Amino acid sequence: MVKIKKDTEDILNYFDKIEEVETTDLKEYYHPIEINQKLREDTEIKFNEINLMLENTKIYRFYVVGPKI
Repeated sequence: MVKIKKDTEDILNYFDKIEEVETTDLKEYYHPIEINQKLREDTEIKFNEINLMLENTKIYRFYVVGPKI
């Protein structure tokens, strides 16, 4: 029980150290390298018949069945 208390205190002390770091002038990054994404144009496809949309699916008791994982 004493080891858990010490480990928890150490973890909290590390969080305190992290909070001391000055980050106001830093730019936010979501990925380590810059990625130029070429996005496709959105196109609208209208389906009027539900049977055409579901012709390649398996249905069991009114539910769409997917593969087992």
